[in-house]
Amino acid sequence: MTRNAAARELALALGTDSARGAADAPPEPLDSAILFAPVGELVPPALRALGRFDGAAVLLA
Repeated sequence: MTRNAAARELALALGTDSARGAADAPPEPLDSAILFAPVGELVPPALRALGRFDGAAVLLA
């Protein structure tokens, strides 16, 4: 998941199953997420993308 359209196209060309925008919902709930973002606006979508698993976490770097 990235904001960069060219990076999404490259990921698809390299065979990834899914390449979505940074604020798009993932194809299935995530166990965890590592977020490298210059601002906090992507934190709420990252939290929404987490499944309801024990220990699910978002790491902000």
